[in-house]
Amino acid sequence: PTLHLMSKSAEGNNADRENANIVALIKPQFEAGKENVGKGGVVRDQKVHRSVLQETLSTARNLGLVTRGVTVSPLLGPAGNVEFLVWWQQDSSPVGDFQNDLLTTNIRAMIEQTLAAAHALRQGAG
Repeated sequence: PTLHLMSKSAEGNNADRENANIVALIKPQFEAGKENVGKGGVVRDQKVHRSVLQETLSTARNLGLVTRGVTVSPLLGPAGNVEFLVWWQQDSSPVGDFQNDLLTTNIRAMIEQTLAAAHALRQGAG
């Protein structure tokens, strides 16, 4: 949802889009939907984290962005939320279906590595 809003605000601003780089903080507590957010606004379920990352990266790809990296933020959010940093680059090639994208395997591997790091971070904090 947030990525759609970012895309709308960038429409019409095509200055140097081909070389655009975006680094964004993904905050699952705002992307997961109320039904997936626990007490105190904290997302603890790794399946929800995975779903948020997959949906966000899929949306980015459909908007013409290539995921170059994903990592867990080294700091937990104020309420203890795990948050993620993502690096995207604008891609001028035709946008394909995310599920069939040649990068899908690499993206899935990045997500799993990131989730393992997030789990370790939460274990160390709690």
